[in-house]
Amino acid sequence: MSLETHGHQGITSTNPEYMEIVCIIIENSMSETVIMEMQSKMDNIITTLNNIKEGTVERVYNTKELSEYLKVGVSAIEKMRQDGELAYARLGRTYIYTQTDVDNLIKKNHIEFVS
Repeated sequence: MSLETHGHQGITSTNPEYMEIVCIIIENSMSETVIMEMQSKMDNIITTLNNIKEGTVERVYNTKELSEYLKVGVSAIEKMRQDGELAYARLGRTYIYTQTDVDNLIKKNHIEFVS
């Protein structure tokens, strides 16, 4: 374990025993609450990475990305959203569309060929 992993700088000793003692002191000075918060965040990161690996994380698009994906103009996406044809979520000023939203839009607008 190095001091850089803790964000501490300014100690220039290269003595391994000294470095180990300093790391132990730093670790022991962290409150239990901070350690638990860090563990929780790490667990969330690991879960997300596993979901990505397993393919269970859904793709999301912003308006520009979705217009590029569907090869239509941004105004077409905005109109479908405003007309209630396209489901979305809003984060601040950004509109977010999930792959499920896009798939549902395509299914609703799918036309069967009849001869």
